[in-house]
Amino acid sequence: MLSAWNAWSNAWREDPNSVYTPDALRGSCDSLRTSFAKLIAAEPTGVAITDNTSRAANIAIRALARRPGDNVVVDNSTYPSSLYPWYINGAYTSRLVETDDSDDPAGAVAAHIDDDTVAVCVSHVAPLTGRRHDLSALSTVAHRHDAVLVVDAAQSTGVVPIDVRREGVDILVTTAMKWLLGPPGIGFLYLGPNILADAPVLDVGYLGLEGSRAEWPRDRMPSVSADARRYELGLPNLPGIVAAQAGLALLMDVGIDNVAGQVQGLATRCLDGL
Repeated sequence: MLSAWNAWSNAWREDPNSVYTPDALRGSCDSLRTSFAKLIAAEPTGVAITDNTSRAANIAIRALARRPGDNVVVDNSTYPSSLYPWYINGAYTSRLVETDDSDDPAGAVAAHIDDDTVAVCVSHVAPLTGRRHDLSALSTVAHRHDAVLVVDAAQSTGVVPIDVRREGVDILVTTAMKWLLGPPGIGFLYLGPNILADAPVLDVGYLGLEGSRAEWPRDRMPSVSADARRYELGLPNLPGIVAAQAGLALLMDVGIDNVAGQVQGLATRCLDGL
């Protein structure tokens, strides 16, 4: 895990400018996007690096602004950073579903969805109770009404196997901290192909543009990246990028299934003891 960090710090000491070159910067970011995409069984083109889960959630919700509908279905697992961005511009009302004590959370959610629902927004694993949602069941319910499934996976990426395509997740946000073994200051946004195809350009920064610096025109708007990189505005947390990549490399080497099995065994032991 330390080898990537040591290589970066040695390069910094020898030539601080070397880590800012377009090739070095894009290479580090590309590597991190690819690793995270592999973790959730997604395409790297759907992944954007952000600075935390909250930023990723705000970007995602703004990117959905063109979709028809005026309400979002949430439950008591939905973390504030993925809930309040729906309210900030006053465009959406929330329908709160109590699912903690429900034997059929997806069914409880389904009862609150209609054709004016934009999204179902939940935390994959509830941070206070540890209750885990069945994402496939939720996406089936949401997609039946042409709504999207937005998942805050800050408590589950790295410890629970996730396959966004198989489970029908349209948007996923998370942090490099916690189970991904990374540092603060790095987060991830995943947008499914169906979302990315219609998602608007929200803000513009040089990292989200196509072409090299020599090709940046001054008299017109240059081409903006067609993939999720268009939501990466400027210089990222470079030490964080390297540390997050090292954490993901270790995690993938150990294997998510092994991590999940170990945690499941420990949790079962605790519950049996209690």
